[in-house]
Amino acid sequence: MGAWGAGSFENDDALDFVVRLEREGEAAVRVVLEEVTELGARDYLEAEQASSAIAASEVVAAARDGERSRLPQAVQDWLDGRGDLASPALLALAHRAVERVLTQSELKELWEEGGASALSETWASGVRQLIARLVATAPAAKAQASKGPKVRKLKLEPGAVLRVDLDLQWHTYARILARFPRIAFYDCRVLAPEQDILAIVKRPVLFVLAVGGSASKGHWPKIGHAPLDMAPIPIPDQFMQDIGTGACQIVDEAFNLRPAKPEECIALERVAVWDPVHVEERIRDHYAGRPNAHLAHMKVRLSAAE
Repeated sequence: MGAWGAGSFENDDALDFVVRLEREGEAAVRVVLEEVTELGARDYLEAEQASSAIAASEVVAAARDGERSRLPQAVQDWLDGRGDLASPALLALAHRAVERVLTQSELKELWEEGGASALSETWASGVRQLIARLVATAPAAKAQASKGPKVRKLKLEPGAVLRVDLDLQWHTYARILARFPRIAFYDCRVLAPEQDILAIVKRPVLFVLAVGGSASKGHWPKIGHAPLDMAPIPIPDQFMQDIGTGACQIVDEAFNLRPAKPEECIALERVAVWDPVHVEERIRDHYAGRPNAHLAHMKVRLSAAE
């Protein structure tokens, strides 16, 4: 299966679809979905087709509801200005394809091998969430007249500096890197607000993570802006690991991959999109000097027994 996680794009087949999407455009989405929906009830749906259909359906769902945190940056960039992907016909096609994957496919069988596990349930739950997004009632059109003050949409442009509240007293800071959702989190825990933006961005960086969920909806308030050429932060390499074979690959900023030994990945972050609440928990654990459960779960496995 070539998978290193339960996410829709955490497998080789989904990344192959991304390349095809950039080359062929919307036609790739429709063809991949039709390859699944045109199968007969007794036809075998292979894992490669199923993984590609899940990825294509994520693109359709994101075009419909604007939730892009589950998409790779390359797909987010491609999707700009393509709201026509959310047509009723394409939504229905994607819904049928994902339903088939979840009920009758090699991919489902692979995830269920060896019985239920936290990772297999995470995969199934993610697919069920995708179905819910595809069949949900379309958002209502905005009324001509709105009551109350208009709320400005948060703009998370590169260089935006955010305040990350850790509890009722302490907070730290973060900065949006090249493109959201890459965020650098500073070693800057303070009680009183820091007024000097330059002083913040010159602090050491604890880690750089891709963050999804409510991070794009103002979970951390923006307090200022510092251009990225001011105290620039390099994007560190990350790693991916096949959940079956344990084989590893190192991923650079441009998502170029190279084979690697597990030992080469010990100090690297696993490719993943973090929830803001889990990021805050990780920072609190760092300052408390205790292990973080989420980080421990994503560390590279040095042997199949781990």
